[in-house]
Amino acid sequence: MQAGGGVWHGGAMVPGERVRGYQLWVALPAYLEHRPALSQDLEPSEIASDGRTRVLLDSHGNLRSAMVDVSPMTYLHVRLQDRETWRYQPPALHDVAWLAVNEGKLHVGGAVVTRQMAVFDEGDGVLELRAEGATELVLGSAAKHPYPLVCGDYSVHTSERALVVGEDGIRKVASRLGSKRALVPR
Repeated sequence: MQAGGGVWHGGAMVPGERVRGYQLWVALPAYLEHRPALSQDLEPSEIASDGRTRVLLDSHGNLRSAMVDVSPMTYLHVRLQDRETWRYQPPALHDVAWLAVNEGKLHVGGAVVTRQMAVFDEGDGVLELRAEGATELVLGSAAKHPYPLVCGDYSVHTSERALVVGEDGIRKVASRLGSKRALVPR
């Protein structure tokens, strides 16, 4: 989903069913941050996968995501077996990388990551991962934003002015939906 000029979204869990998900918020390029919202739904079978790695954004090896690409970013969902190793070479011009381990233990860069997020030093070096137990994670890399990010309560923007416009858009969406609670400080 690209929030653009503001969206209202939510998710409901099915009673009695286990649900696990990841949310990644990405600052849109300035030219997209106030455009109409865009949403894209994919069936699990439409997500490019080699059985171990699922490509959510961009590409990995011969796999290419079906998601609309708006930012120079790769985002992968990876499952590793006990003691399995895996290498990730960020694409050219990607100088920031992070990962979040949801299940198992991951050895990377001299550290052990368990059910937490790790952000790596800036650079484009290869990441060498080794699983301890069955391990599931998401991993991303991107080009560092060319501008400072301005964060509000519900959105991320490229400038203070863009934040004001964006959060006003969220208030307008809430008003159209008849929401009684204030989402964004005035």
